[in-house]
Amino acid sequence: MAAAAIGLEGQTEADPVIEQARQAAIAFTRSLPDYVVKRKTTRLQGIRQTAFTPGEAAGKWREVDVVTADVVAENGTDVLMNIQLNGKPAKDVEKSGAWSDGEFSSTLKAIFSRESAAVFTKQHAVTLLNRPAYRYDYAIDQPHSSWYLSSGGEPYAPAYGGQIWIDQESLRVLRIEMSARDVPAYLELDSVSSAIEYAFVKIGGTDYLLPSHAESMECQRGTTVCFKNATDFRGYRKYSADTNITFGDK
Repeated sequence: MAAAAIGLEGQTEADPVIEQARQAAIAFTRSLPDYVVKRKTTRLQGIRQTAFTPGEAAGKWREVDVVTADVVAENGTDVLMNIQLNGKPAKDVEKSGAWSDGEFSSTLKAIFSRESAAVFTKQHAVTLLNRPAYRYDYAIDQPHSSWYLSSGGEPYAPAYGGQIWIDQESLRVLRIEMSARDVPAYLELDSVSSAIEYAFVKIGGTDYLLPSHAESMECQRGTTVCFKNATDFRGYRKYSADTNITFGDK
């Protein structure tokens, strides 16, 4: 474990890249204007990639349905509007299949929050999105977790970890990968993971680094059945109370 890791009890040397990225994330969140973006989530069903079924290719997915919505970010919070399931108005889409949220701020805040006591290790210089970046492993233990999973029962916040990519120039996050660890047996899921990709988008003439694509996957305990959500965010624009919001090409 790298000596510069932060968040682990007994280690006092803070990694300057992580500290600057933490401050950049806080400052960026405060500087964001109100905006609206179109969200398209394709929900798929397949088999877990570590388990092979005769005659099936591991990771083969079939489309179940498509959920579209407008994400309205106002005063630091985001809500879904104009939700449609396969082109028809819908409510409670999280009850009709696998669902995830937190792509805009809560995931990033949770990882960098000092309350999460995240441990960052194994810094590597890499290239992502044609930009020089730093890649870290990170881990958050169960007592400090704020990532909640639900499979029909009481939500549970597992330990989790993964990798995070930080842009060397802006010290903003370019990509996050995360997977749950030690999921308790009473949950119907035994494998949960997600990834968020960020890209520079223009809002009101200013460039911002915001989510462009996200994927999440969960697998049912004791089976090869898995569900995956592939989500794209397109058409960022400034939002005000009189903004006209429509989904689609009209």
